[in-house]
Amino acid sequence: MNNGDENLAHFVEGANIFNIDISTCSSMAACMESIDDACKNWDVVMINETYQGKKGKRHLNSIEENFKEKTKAKCITCFIVTDKESVNPMTKFSLKSYTQEFHSLRNKEELFRSIIAAPESTLRKKYSVICTFCTDSHLMPLLQVLEGNKQIMPPTTIPNECRKLLEWVQKNSIFTGRKLPISIKDHLDWPVKKDKTTCETYDELSLNDFSKAVDKTNYVPEYIKRSFHHCCNITQEGSHLLEIDNLLSKGMVPYVNQSLIYNLLNILHWCAIYK
Repeated sequence: MNNGDENLAHFVEGANIFNIDISTCSSMAACMESIDDACKNWDVVMINETYQGKKGKRHLNSIEENFKEKTKAKCITCFIVTDKESVNPMTKFSLKSYTQEFHSLRNKEELFRSIIAAPESTLRKKYSVICTFCTDSHLMPLLQVLEGNKQIMPPTTIPNECRKLLEWVQKNSIFTGRKLPISIKDHLDWPVKKDKTTCETYDELSLNDFSKAVDKTNYVPEYIKRSFHHCCNITQEGSHLLEIDNLLSKGMVPYVNQSLIYNLLNILHWCAIYK
């Protein structure tokens, strides 16, 4: 919401009563920059619609174009709010990646309850440990898929999205910067980086070698090692991924993505609670 609104302070104060944290932006450009930040996850975006007639329609159309560019891989519920008593939507956003609702600021309690009930808010509460730990923007769409929203992404793209999260784990968890023992290096096929220098830490390895290195550790439980093996086996690049893609396209493995995401959540949850 634009932080130049006169009643914004009262609005934020009212939201705090419902345990809703609101960040404000001074311009649409600043708002879009925050949405595009891969380290930030938003449950809801609220746009304060203050323009009328053709000017208002042009304004919302401009917003829509910005959303098309900035939210391609994110699930965001967009609330268009107005200070008018009745709400008359002037434009309809066409993106499948997020839903939209129109609300009047004159009924703040209804708006706040709708925010709490938004899909992203609900999922963040259900998977609170994982969502608190993992700030990567690829997580929320996968949770939506797991909860039955098949419109978020095609089945054939899910393995690659899971791969991106595995790479996030490699570079943003207990493995990051951890030195590779000599005993583990002996088990790796290619313990070198692209510039031919030797890999010294877990996060310098290829994803496949990373999975092999994890398998040789003594502090990672067996069920997590198996989850790593399962996820890397499904998502690895090359002929095997092409095979999975073909099977997914034909609908011959209807539960492989669900199994993949659950194993990935096992990894994320363990990383979140590991001390």
